[in-house]
Amino acid sequence: MAKIRDSVIPSKVADELVQLEERARPKEPIEENGWSLRAAIHRNKKTVLVIDGHNLLFGLNHIFGSEYEDGVPRQRARLRLVRIAQKLVQNRPNLRVRISFDGPRANVERIGPNVEVSYSGGTGANRADELITSRLQFKDLRSLDEKVYVVTDDRAIRTEILRSSAKFVPSDLFAILMADFHCLET
Repeated sequence: MAKIRDSVIPSKVADELVQLEERARPKEPIEENGWSLRAAIHRNKKTVLVIDGHNLLFGLNHIFGSEYEDGVPRQRARLRLVRIAQKLVQNRPNLRVRISFDGPRANVERIGPNVEVSYSGGTGANRADELITSRLQFKDLRSLDEKVYVVTDDRAIRTEILRSSAKFVPSDLFAILMADFHCLET
């Protein structure tokens, strides 16, 4: 925060940035989840990475926005996220990625040995969220020796994450990890 206030940015703008930063800071402790996920990926530890697909695509429109169709993330944006996930797990057999999307038909597509895309099925809002939270509640995501990380900015899912032994990773932090592991390069 001091860096923002000491910069050449006009003081009113700097104050607004500081306020945004303070509001964006999670109220519950994240316990260095980003560093722990980074270490798990780097060391190829047994890890399940659950991605709230549309939440991530909307939250990182600076990364996925060029793939939007009619101003929203559809098939092209989803495919880009899947390709990024494939790059992330490449040569990391102990890392599994599960991406959840809302979709009219319940369906699970196995993209490779350790990437899976799930569509919620049904109608209405937050169907993929319910799919993610039910998996957290029923512990079908992992074996005893695996860590589970959930990438989302959805507050309701974060509440369920706190109730389980999974760890929450904000979308912007995940974007940094994708860049660190060179997954965003085409």
